[in-house]
Amino acid sequence: MRTPVMNINSLCRATLLFFGVIMLSFGCSGCLKAPVLSGADVIYFGTISDGNLQTLIRLKVYNPNIGGSRLTSANVKIYYQGKLVGTSKLDSPVLLKGKDTSAIPLNSKINLDNLVGVFPGLLAVDSPKFYVEGNCRASMLGVDWNVPIKETVKLNIRELIGRQVAQTFKSDSSFQIRSLHLSRLPDLQTTRFDMVLRINNDFQFDYQLRGLQLNLYRKDGKRPLARWKMTDTVNAHAGQPKDIPLSVAVSNANMLTETRLSDVMHGGMDITLQGTANIAIGEHVFAIPIQNTRHISLTSL
Repeated sequence: MRTPVMNINSLCRATLLFFGVIMLSFGCSGCLKAPVLSGADVIYFGTISDGNLQTLIRLKVYNPNIGGSRLTSANVKIYYQGKLVGTSKLDSPVLLKGKDTSAIPLNSKINLDNLVGVFPGLLAVDSPKFYVEGNCRASMLGVDWNVPIKETVKLNIRELIGRQVAQTFKSDSSFQIRSLHLSRLPDLQTTRFDMVLRINNDFQFDYQLRGLQLNLYRKDGKRPLARWKMTDTVNAHAGQPKDIPLSVAVSNANMLTETRLSDVMHGGMDITLQGTANIAIGEHVFAIPIQNTRHISLTSL
């Protein structure tokens, strides 16, 4: 029996046809097109580090080619009203899928000194516009492109400031009980809470405390021992603490109702301060929850 012999010519033609298709589809530099910036997404404010506000910019880049390409680098500058306020860069290469739009995250740093210079203008506008300008480098099958970036991004400034406010005030360090003690009033029926509440302004700009409502509880107690309300406006300057003295009377009967035997045996109790502070940054007002606990002595009563 004769063994079939492969037709060498047919094999060569098939191989050439295969690579010809590849060449026509991808290999011809004239057939490949550079990716195109199709827009910029929302900017997110993050944490503060080394005097810079960390942000995230997401660019939308469309790849018009059938095959995937790679975005290898990106360098962007951020401007507000013509003033340079920050820079962005791509941390690692990103794959751009063929015939698709990809969201490209750029880690950005906004210098707080530069931001403070334009902050009054930011607060005066509901949706201020930031201008981002720079370029990206993309490549595919040995072909490199420079993709220009020129885009305007609108910000919801209240939302962004609100996120930063929530992050700044999320710990007990922003509102602290500086001192707290009890003393009898002359009628012997009431006790006075004398307290100093410290506000720490960790922002790089001033803000106002426009209202403060506080309830004082025995720790884990259900009924307030005392209530206090401030309606005055207090200015908190950037990077500086502000002490607010307050005094409020509470019924001794109420104190005895909330006091536990263990408090008497140990000569003191833990007092928890709970309430809300209204923080005003420009015309934007935010309600900040307050909770702080401090131990007081009962031996003087």
